[in-house]
Amino acid sequence: MRRLILALTVLALAGPTRAEMPALLQDAMQKLRAEKGRWAYTETSVTRDGRGRVQKETVIRHDPSLPYAEQSRLLKINGREPTKLEARRHRDAAEKSRNIKRVTMDDQVDLDHVTVAEETPTSVTYDIPLRNIEGARFPANQADRFRVTITVNRERRVLEHVAVQLRQPLYRGPLKLSALVFDLTFATVDPKYGPVLVGGRGTGTGGILFLKTDVSNERTCTDFQHVTPYDERFGVKIGKLKVLDF
Repeated sequence: MRRLILALTVLALAGPTRAEMPALLQDAMQKLRAEKGRWAYTETSVTRDGRGRVQKETVIRHDPSLPYAEQSRLLKINGREPTKLEARRHRDAAEKSRNIKRVTMDDQVDLDHVTVAEETPTSVTYDIPLRNIEGARFPANQADRFRVTITVNRERRVLEHVAVQLRQPLYRGPLKLSALVFDLTFATVDPKYGPVLVGGRGTGTGGILFLKTDVSNERTCTDFQHVTPYDERFGVKIGKLKVLDF
């Protein structure tokens, strides 16, 4: 769930019956892509068990303008300053994650075959199908068990909300995932720029054999500062941007 936090640049392969991404959704994705990796911010993450008890709380400062090893800094863990070992382990884990080529939701969504799920005077919510890809976070051949929706503001043409929900229980050997709901919220923190991810919440229920486990994780992003990515220090943009990078 930690990795569950929205440049959707991956499109479905062209074909004779290929559909077009709705213009409203396309505009929203482009605005979101333009701001990806251009914000420094502080992220507070709280993980709770089924009784609401805090299992872990962290405060992390992310700053893509700094050298890679300094871009993610652990400020607090469970209400206290981290030890040198904890800070180093966090830094090493962040660096390892950055170098690993993961199949993310960005790779799995099929934005060329969306349908309108709901319309209001102020917004449109789209149903987004998932493609079956080996190694994806949403298991191949079982992607249809998940529902993904994206809500876009009509007037400002910006993304407001992304939701993932498990349609039916998922089994993998002795493991069972009974329920999963994950929500991402986006907002404009500076009118000069496009929206950014400001918060997310995920809840899940699963178990092994007869043992049941409930867990929830909530993330809040604050103290935003618009920055120039470290990758562009020589005026060159490196790599492919991913917006739904979880």
